Amino acid sequence: MSIRAILNFESIHSFNYDSDTWDLLKKTYKNSDLSMPCCGVSAIPKTSKLNNYFFAHKKQGECVTAPETAEHLYLKTLISKIALSDGWEVTTEKQGHTPSGETWIADIYCTKGNAKLAFEVQWSSQSNDEFIRRTQKYIDSGVRVLWLYRLKGNKINFLHDLPFSKDVPIFGIKHNKELNLFKVSRFDVPVDEFIQGALKGNLQWLPKSNDIFTVKLMCDSIICWRCKRKTTTINALHLFNKDNVFIPSQPLFDSSEYELVLKNFSNNELFKFNIGTIKLRYSKTCGHSYLSNGCVHCDALMGDFFLERDELFSPSEALQFSLPLHIASKFFDIYSSWYFRGIMF
Repeated sequence: MSIRAILNFESIHSFNYDSDTWDLLKKTYKNSDLSMPCCGVSAIPKTSKLNNYFFAHKKQGECVTAPETAEHLYLKTLISKIALSDGWEVTTEKQGHTPSGETWIADIYCTKGNAKLAFEVQWSSQSNDEFIRRTQKYIDSGVRVLWLYRLKGNKINFLHDLPFSKDVPIFGIKHNKELNLFKVSRFDVPVDEFIQGALKGNLQWLPKSNDIFTVKLMCDSIICWRCKRKTTTINALHLFNKDNVFIPSQPLFDSSEYELVLKNFSNNELFKFNIGTIKLRYSKTCGHSYLSNGCVHCDALMGDFFLERDELFSPSEALQFSLPLHIASKFFDIYSSWYFRGIMF
């Protein structure tokens, strides 16, 4: 099964046909040289249960190409049409070779200028090692690859499920059979919307090595345990890149983050926003002194026990500063991930 065939020594794709031209092809293919690209045997035009056109072997013979499901054909057709509409040249079942001579066959192979991109729809089970091995072939060949992998049952695609990295971009998809809707579970978007966005640069691995972050002080208004008056504490620093995409980081827990705040703001500046002095205070609970928030009224230590994180807010744009990635990484446990339109998951 394939959505590409060879007609009179030229490649044709089933997604380029409408109902009238497809019917004409079905009526006339017996009198033409229509063959399968995988093995060269005669091909038959057919229509899948999901109403996609495809080519099948007239006789299977010795061809070792695995049969494809209707869902696989549907997704290959969908991706191909989207790529074509975005100005890419598209070839399906494209065979290529690594510099060392290893063979790869891309489900959908797209080129635009010097850009080379392969889409792989993996409908059957595949081990993590096999994902990595096959991806490495594309890397060695100078081809970017994007995987769409069927998630079975209640499985969802998070970091622990797949060998998920910048070099091995795998995104799990779920199929709602009643609605015939395919969705990328990580971002909860339909596959067609995801492919369109990916081709337009809306799928990004962040943060980038040259990013400059805007760091916003995130605060919480609480009631002081000692004087029972309202005070404001700093309990997290939120990072945003130049496109205002939020990059997750750890909450504010240790002295290094407080030191960073004090390098950029004086306690007098913080006091204007009802934020108490940040300084060394002795904690009977911990048995030692550490940099901490204090009550703006009575200077009582506002330890981690008192720092509620349910309703964080940024008190003012005046309380933010810039930080290059190489410095930020010393203070924050920044983890890289794929973001789609600024959303991680």
